[in-house]
Amino acid sequence: LYIAIKNMLIQEFHLMKDRHIDQLLMCSLYGLCKINSVNVTFKSIIEKYNKQHQASPKIYREVLMNTPEKTKTDIISFYNTVFIPAMQPFLVQVQALESSQSSIKSQS
Repeated sequence: LYIAIKNMLIQEFHLMKDRHIDQLLMCSLYGLCKINSVNVTFKSIIEKYNKQHQASPKIYREVLMNTPEKTKTDIISFYNTVFIPAMQPFLVQVQALESSQSSIKSQS
């Protein structure tokens, strides 16, 4: 998760503009789980998020989109429309690295 946030800070800083870090953490967590075939849903991530003392429904219900009108949408729409197009090259790279490390371990 740390490396995904670090990548955003360096390569995809525009994702951080006018957004809450919790939004980006949830999207990164979901994306990393998906590429590693971990069976997790956004709903379960949001449920866990809601158990934290600083949680606010606005965080996952009102995510700023990259539009001139500054429209807001839910976190899943943001993930599919903005986050994945920006982070997909990074996630593919992580997935390839994970696959190569797994094959090296299985050969040992």
